[in-house]
Parts: sequence; structure tokens; C-alpha cells
Amino acid sequence: MSASRAGATPGDPVHWLVPTGRSGRSIAAGYVALFAMVVW
Repeated sequence: MSASRAGATPGDPVHWLVPTGRSGRSIAAGYVALFAMVVW
């Protein structure tokens, strides 16, 4: 059995706090959405 990375599964709290295991586009989309909410 291999060791899993921190935040590799949605059940791990780190998964929701740190953008691990996600594509660059999905991370950027989250920041764009936050920016749009602040500007609006």
C-alpha cells in the first residue's frame, strides 16, 4: 500500500484548504471568482 499525499481525498480537511490535486485552470478559476465578488 502506498502512502497518500496530504489532501489527496475530499475527506481530508487539507483538500479543502490547500489547492492540492487540482489543475491550474481550476485554481485560477477560484481566484477569478473571488476577485469578481470583491469587485462587484
